[in-house]
Amino acid sequence: MKWLLLAVVLAGCNKPKAQTQAPPTQVSDCPKVADHLVTLMSGATKHPPEATDPLRRVVDQRCEQDQWSADTKQCLLALSSLADGERCRAMMTDAQVAAFQRDSEAATVELRGQFREEPPQSAAPARPADAGTTD
Repeated sequence: MKWLLLAVVLAGCNKPKAQTQAPPTQVSDCPKVADHLVTLMSGATKHPPEATDPLRRVVDQRCEQDQWSADTKQCLLALSSLADGERCRAMMTDAQVAAFQRDSEAATVELRGQFREEPPQSAAPARPADAGTTD
């Protein structure tokens, strides 16, 4: 009888452990903000999407690293024009704005270098102006 009581007690204490689940992964809005802001840029449609990747990366990186607030991200996502961005900028700290401007300018310089038109290469070397003339 003692064995039966002991078995019942042990069985009652031997509950399977509840499966611990990892907390759901939070999906960042930063890539969505980056895509939206790049689409608002006037030159974005003139080039293939991968050409604007440096700008997209800057927005995404600054948003993540500088931890833009949810209100700032929602404000940026609601923009229909970059000209309206001042109200969103007011939601950011001076440090966030400075980092974004610094990195955006660097990416813009990088893009300008990629899209400068190279002067056409001539098939024959240019002749000096006085070549072929005799006195």
